[in-house]
Amino acid sequence: MKDFRNNEFNSLPIYPGEYLFLTNRFRPSFILPMHNRYVYKMALSLIAPLSRKGKIVKAGLKITPFFLLRGLFDTEFIASKSQLKKYYALIIPWNSELKTYEKLTLINFSREEGVLSVSKIGFSSLAKQLIKNEASVLTKLVDYYDSCVPKYLSFTENPSYAMATVSYLGGEKTDTISLHIESFMNSFVQKTIPLCKHPYILKTKASVFDALVVCNKKYLQQKFADLFSLYALENIPITLMHGDFSKSNVILQKSGKQGIIDWEDADEEGLSVDIAFYRLKKTLSQKCPFIVYNLIDALAVYQYVVFLVKRNDLDALRIFDTSKRRENFIEWKI
Repeated sequence: MKDFRNNEFNSLPIYPGEYLFLTNRFRPSFILPMHNRYVYKMALSLIAPLSRKGKIVKAGLKITPFFLLRGLFDTEFIASKSQLKKYYALIIPWNSELKTYEKLTLINFSREEGVLSVSKIGFSSLAKQLIKNEASVLTKLVDYYDSCVPKYLSFTENPSYAMATVSYLGGEKTDTISLHIESFMNSFVQKTIPLCKHPYILKTKASVFDALVVCNKKYLQQKFADLFSLYALENIPITLMHGDFSKSNVILQKSGKQGIIDWEDADEEGLSVDIAFYRLKKTLSQKCPFIVYNLIDALAVYQYVVFLVKRNDLDALRIFDTSKRRENFIEWKI
C-alpha cells in the first residue's frame, strides 16, 4: 500500500499540512484537510451522506475538537512540494474500483471562492489511462460544458501521476434520468453497422473472453459467443458511449438540470447501451435480478463485464454465478 509520506503524494497540488483519514489510512473513504477549523468544515460540507447514520456521524464530526479527532482517527502530514498552483482539497480515494490510493479525486476549494474545480489523479498505468481518456473525451463535448458535462480545464502528466482537472458540477445524486439526459445520451449516433463488424466488440472481445475463461466463467463466455453469432448481422449503432452510466454518475444540479460526470470509460466508437446500462446498475443495486429481454440488454451486460475486466475486478463477476439466490444476478430471457 502506498503511504502518504512518499514522494508521489508529496507531489500533489494541495497545501501541505495535516490531513484526517476517515475512517483509517489503510482504506479511507475521505481525507480531510485540518489546516484550521474553517477549512476543515468546508471540506466536511462537501461530503453528502445518504443514510441517517451517515448524517449523524457527519454532524458529530463537525463539532468534535481536533485533539479528539486525532485520538479517534489516523492523521498524516502531507508535505506537498508541487510546483503547480495549490488548493485546499477534500481527497476521495476510489477504493471500490482500483487498489487504495491508485486513483484520487480532489475537490479543490478556497476560503474566498468556495469550490473551484475537481482534479482526478492516477498513479497506476490503468488509472493514468482512464484519466487521460476522460480528458480527451471532454475536450470534444465543448457545446455541453457546465450543462450536461463538466468543463475540461487542464491535463498534466509527470513521472508520478496523470491529472485531469474539470469544473465542479455540484448537486445531489439522483435515482432517475431526465428525458433531456436520455436524449443527450442518444444524440451521438454516427452510423449503424453489423454487430460482427462493430469496432467496440472487435476491440474488447478477446480480452473479455480470455478473462472469463481464466476466472471459470466459461458458460458466460459461451453465452456471449452464441449471442454474437446469432445477431452477427444485426445493425448496431456506433456512438459515443459513457461506459459507466449509473446513478452515481448522474448529478441533479441546483439549477434543476442533470449533469453527467466520470467519463473515464467513455468510447467514441462505443455501443448504444448507456440507458440499458443505467437500468442494469440500478437493478443490481436494489438486489433484484436484471432480466435480459433483447440484444441491447445483453450488450449492456457485456459492457459491465468489460468494465470489470478492465479493472481486473474479476471477483465482482460472481453476480453471474448460476445460484438459486434471488439477489444480484442476471436472468437471461433472450
